[in-house]
Amino acid sequence: WYRTIIGAEEEEEKYGFHVPFEVKQMEGKGRGIFATSDIDEGMLIWNAVNRLDFYDGTDYKKFLFGLDRGFACDVLIWAYVHYFDGELIISVDMDAGSFCNDGGWDANMGCYIRFAQDVEGGCRDNFFALEDVKAGDEILCDYESFAHKGGWDEFDEFY
Repeated sequence: WYRTIIGAEEEEEKYGFHVPFEVKQMEGKGRGIFATSDIDEGMLIWNAVNRLDFYDGTDYKKFLFGLDRGFACDVLIWAYVHYFDGELIISVDMDAGSFCNDGGWDANMGCYIRFAQDVEGGCRDNFFALEDVKAGDEILCDYESFAHKGGWDEFDEFY
């Protein structure tokens, strides 16, 4: 349904991914994103074309209440809080990017400043291969690199 809302036309714009991938269910971990071909270090993997941003908790709650219950539960899990231009916002990636598991220091996708400076949106809107990724490898993010820990507590109107 998000494709209807977003209205993107090209395949990579619909899904945000610029590399071949698949989503797999992993026992004890949930869903994860896996490369289906080799990805060279520095390649653009994903962009935030399907990210929804909410600048106050009230708008986010209205959005959630408009969803089917099961899907709303998923969105609650996928959403994160971060700073943008000094303002705290709630964001949710309405594509397979939401299935990126936390790799911490072992993340292989994230901000690669050297390449991001040449791409519209820079590191805010784009994640790159931080190292070579082989076909079959799980693509991992570092949640702390984009999500503000404890940010939900700062959205007073959300509660």
